Amino acid sequence: MASIAWVASLAVAGVLMFSLNALGIIESPYVLTIALSTTALGTLIPILKENGMFGTRFGRFAFAAGAGGEMAPIVAMALFLRTVLVSTAFSVPSPQECC
Repeated sequence: MASIAWVASLAVAGVLMFSLNALGIIESPYVLTIALSTTALGTLIPILKENGMFGTRFGRFAFAAGAGGEMAPIVAMALFLRTVLVSTAFSVPSPQECC
């Protein structure tokens, strides 16, 4: 369930960011899509505790979903940056670029 919610969040963020990219408003839709798909677990936990819901079944589910929503963007960003850094590290500039 948590992964479905995160993928839905990723899809909505992707549509929005790639639309803004097509309009020329932003330049890196991949990074912003991943950044927008994260959850606010640091905000969610105090709200659950304040309302006495943290120990309930719903509170445990919300915490688990929030933890997944925090971890998935970290992994996605790491994979994205690895791909970008590896592809740029091994690129050879053309003679026109270097001189």
